[in-house]
Amino acid sequence: MKYELVVYTMDSCGYCTDFKKLLEEANIPFHDRDIYEFEKEFDMYTKITKTEFVPSVMLIKNPGDKNEETLFLSPTKEYNTIEEACELIKGIVL
Repeated sequence: MKYELVVYTMDSCGYCTDFKKLLEEANIPFHDRDIYEFEKEFDMYTKITKTEFVPSVMLIKNPGDKNEETLFLSPTKEYNTIEEACELIKGIVL
């Protein structure tokens, strides 16, 4: 299965830095999106998920395919720790 992983972060967020390290250590490629640089994109995310916490995740399964599916994974909803988030993503993409 093909996928694209987008991680919404802030430069000043220690959890974001640690989460990106966990993903890199797990060899999971991702697109890092600073919420201020990609403000409109993150606004769309927050409207859908009703949360503004970071790091937040958008996972696109089979991008560009007719069976494309987008999953939104948000702190305090789908996971409580960055370790849980990483394990959740591993279970989907690996």
